[in-house]
Amino acid sequence: MFRCADGTYEHYALLGDAHTDCAGLLASIAEWPLWPDVEPALTAIGSRYRLGILSNVDDDILASSKVWPLIDPAHALTSQRLACYKPDPRIYAIARDRFGVQLHVAASARDVRGAGEAKLPYVRIARPGHLVDPDGPEPTHTITDLRELAD
Repeated sequence: MFRCADGTYEHYALLGDAHTDCAGLLASIAEWPLWPDVEPALTAIGSRYRLGILSNVDDDILASSKVWPLIDPAHALTSQRLACYKPDPRIYAIARDRFGVQLHVAASARDVRGAGEAKLPYVRIARPGHLVDPDGPEPTHTITDLRELAD
């Protein structure tokens, strides 16, 4: 991360120290808010089903987030752990085939596309500012609030 930031700062002649800025960003993750529907929905869903997360971050970053206490750490599937990144369909296929994931909840266009291309069943949660990739698969199910899935 720091090497990438160094190169970006240099390329765009950005002021500041990339290492300090990255460290500040990483330290702030513990304060990033969840969408208001996430905690009640995951609590309800987690009481009936195994619940995990498929994330493009490293394990330690995910563990510092507010979503961490709401999931089963054994089902925290990160890019670090799976050795690939969204929207690569392999990350969704690994989650399905190796870890038994049966349904993915996708918000971003890359999640919709990756899960669709991997043939992993998914539900799209329509979040403000998150659009579907016009060249990707069309979602078969869309919700606007995660509590709809819990119901």
